[in-house]
Amino acid sequence: MQRRQIFRFLGVLSLVVALLIPLATPAAAQGGSETYTEPEGRFSFPVPSGWTVDEQDGFVLLADPDGDITFAMLVTEAADARAGIAAAWDIVEPEFDLEPLPGSDQDLPAQGEIDEIVVLTYDIGQSTGQVVQAIGQRVGDQNYVMIIGGSLDAAARRNSQIQLIAAGFVFGDEETTDYSQAEAAPFEGELVDAFSTFAGELFERSGVPGVSIAVVQNGEIVYAQGLGVTVAGGSQPVTPDTLMMIGSVSKSFTTTMMASMVDQGLFDWDTPVVDVLPGFQFSDPELTAQITMRNLVCACTGVPRRDLELIFSANELTAEEIITSLAGFEVFTDFGEAFQYSNQMVAVAGYVAAHAAGGVYGDLDDAYTQELQRRVLDPLGMERTTLSFINASLDPDVASPHSHPPEEDFQPLGLDTEALLEPVKPAGTLWSTANELGSYLIMQLNDGVAPSGVVVASPDNLLQTREPQIEITTTISYGLGWTVEDRNGLQVISHGGNTMGFTSYLSFLPGADLGLAVLINGQAANGFGEALEARLLELVLGLPEAIEGQLDQGMPGDGTPEAEASPVAVASTMAIAPEPTFFGERPTEEEVADLLGSYTEASLGDVTISWSIDDGLVFDAGEFTAELRPTTGDAAAFGDWIMIDGPIAGTPFTVETSDDGEPALVLNGGSDIYRFVRVEDEPV
Repeated sequence: MQRRQIFRFLGVLSLVVALLIPLATPAAAQGGSETYTEPEGRFSFPVPSGWTVDEQDGFVLLADPDGDITFAMLVTEAADARAGIAAAWDIVEPEFDLEPLPGSDQDLPAQGEIDEIVVLTYDIGQSTGQVVQAIGQRVGDQNYVMIIGGSLDAAARRNSQIQLIAAGFVFGDEETTDYSQAEAAPFEGELVDAFSTFAGELFERSGVPGVSIAVVQNGEIVYAQGLGVTVAGGSQPVTPDTLMMIGSVSKSFTTTMMASMVDQGLFDWDTPVVDVLPGFQFSDPELTAQITMRNLVCACTGVPRRDLELIFSANELTAEEIITSLAGFEVFTDFGEAFQYSNQMVAVAGYVAAHAAGGVYGDLDDAYTQELQRRVLDPLGMERTTLSFINASLDPDVASPHSHPPEEDFQPLGLDTEALLEPVKPAGTLWSTANELGSYLIMQLNDGVAPSGVVVASPDNLLQTREPQIEITTTISYGLGWTVEDRNGLQVISHGGNTMGFTSYLSFLPGADLGLAVLINGQAANGFGEALEARLLELVLGLPEAIEGQLDQGMPGDGTPEAEASPVAVASTMAIAPEPTFFGERPTEEEVADLLGSYTEASLGDVTISWSIDDGLVFDAGEFTAELRPTTGDAAAFGDWIMIDGPIAGTPFTVETSDDGEPALVLNGGSDIYRFVRVEDEPV
């Protein structure tokens, strides 16, 4: 469990690391996914493809293929973790004397044999494009320390590999229990009562407006429950039939549709995309010829996440423009080298597949909708599950989305906020209910056969979607629209989803004929579904009870929007420091006068900054608006700011001075740094 906790922490806080450790000449590379064990056997860790290991005096140094990221790993003796980290610095770099960034000295809940976990991010100056981080785990007086380094750019490119290493770090004497032989009990009676009690307590603690839950077992929905209300402050209850957006859970619907097309012979999983859509172009001509239908949905081709470009341009994008946008996307790593999550790639897969089924180029949005309806939704009897924003908005039992601004309760968003995601329908815009997702889970557990007996897809091709394609951690891989996890011998298939104001989680255990669907009308509440899943497995499989103790210590966390820092989709937005969790007072117009005006950025387009008595400092992208506040108590025209509301509440900005002396708005999008520069306002 500790491995999963640290993994979540790294994603949830969106931490990155930077190079301060002197590189020695590396030894020969360890194998792609091989495990390295320290000479004294005190710890081991996974070595990603192309990385090198060098045993130095007192520590082990792991480096990426370009020498831009390093992990120094060692064991020190000290009575507390911070002293253990200090002792590690004395060995790795005795002259190191920097202090942690304000607010970045973090204590994680420690469980099991671990007595203390500390994470420090050091202040080396944001302008350097580098930052350094140390993780200390203390067991008695033994401190297992990782000092992690890498330039900001390299860390963004290899974020998934960084998390793979950190999550896979294992103490030499750490043992795991094998639950592969655990037998599933019927989910009934006292087990249902215990699960319901836990769900209710979790709901009260979480603060989310509403939750809809379904559990399936042995071909039936055996539990369905709604908690809370459809809109904060309202009275309409959430039920198992309340419609909510399911975000990236939609991806497996797309790959299930593709499986049915492979059955029909329209294409094969390994058919080159250009054979299906001859005009398709990727960023590299060689890759254009190589990339296959499988590659579009495997999260393994090195194309990074670029969600901000979707959100800022949603009103102008079409399905065809999503396809052509791939020609301008940089590939961060080689095929199969690192997990890279891309909504555009999956969207392209859905649209190209629809074209293979006869969809006309120029009308691929509707063609995809029709094919998904015909091949998946109709055979499953999912009558209210829809891609239609209009149908969803007119449904009498639809929940409202809610954002979760820093330090505030969940706030309702306009339902039209979710329309920002429509250009990437195949990747994340289905609306559904817990009960209808229960039917989908039954089909998955039946290897393609719907509850009615209709075959949606053959076992051979449906099971292809659950075959691991790329490592996320040492125990979790990404398949085709699913994550595939070996959890102490149990195979858990899952995926989560986050939209502007909804969270979803779907998981099932083929070996136990058990599944869970969770829908939440609140942003970035990933930990809720994972906690429910953990409690369900404890009860049905008789596993040791641990999740309630984790909740008492604040775990699991809420996750991050669609970074789904949980195993759902680990591709967190990168930032030099932990995201701000505080903000200052609303500034006056005089204090921010220098910021007001129009700005532009090549990829994200035009925005305006204005001020009003009612709304304060407003960031207007056209597709959405958000109030900006300084991240300290002092209002200042130049410095760090944060969006405190709107669909991407919590997004930080830095205001800098451009070469011409004008302000520039800098947004760190993880894979890219977006710099908005001032433009002349049009004369009135």
